[in-house]
Amino acid sequence: MTPNGETFSKLFEAIRNGASLTDVIPDAEPQLIEAYGVMRWMHIRQFRKAEGNPPYARHPLQVCMLVRLAGGSLEQQIAALLHDVVEDGMESWSGVIEGEMFDAIKRQFGIKVASLVLNLTDVPGVKREDKEIRQISQMSVCVETRLIKASDKICNAYDTKLGAPAEWTPEKVARKRNGGVKVVELFPDPPQVMHEAAFLAAA
Repeated sequence: MTPNGETFSKLFEAIRNGASLTDVIPDAEPQLIEAYGVMRWMHIRQFRKAEGNPPYARHPLQVCMLVRLAGGSLEQQIAALLHDVVEDGMESWSGVIEGEMFDAIKRQFGIKVASLVLNLTDVPGVKREDKEIRQISQMSVCVETRLIKASDKICNAYDTKLGAPAEWTPEKVARKRNGGVKVVELFPDPPQVMHEAAFLAAA
């Protein structure tokens, strides 16, 4: 059966309630399980900016799950798990240098995964508008990056729908919830599950 918005919604909620990688992907490959362990360790001290401040590690797992449902490769799924380890995860670990982290990813998971993570890592100190322009550019140039970044945006949008931080303005909530629809429009023929998930988040 082709994965759809309902499939995404059920698995997203399961992860939100504490499901692990092998709970939602019982046939996960050894490398994916290894990447999941690295991701959990890197984000162990972090929490999401969402209602209830859930563990940060749930978000990369949700992104990985959507990438898999959309037919992404194993490398894309691993990069989805690791997409925030440099940009956000390193905040919790003093003395770790960004370049060293990319080198570690390359040694452990290969140059393709490391390149995808690099493409998905935002430059620090950049304004939101400029960051979004760079992200759109990356998605236009690299099809493999596009699938992961779009999944990231959709998961952020759906997370916002289920429980945005109380301090967010209605305008920010609306922008976040519509973020998935905007990136899905970059696909000539988006996977059904991504299209439906994006519109579920915005509804």
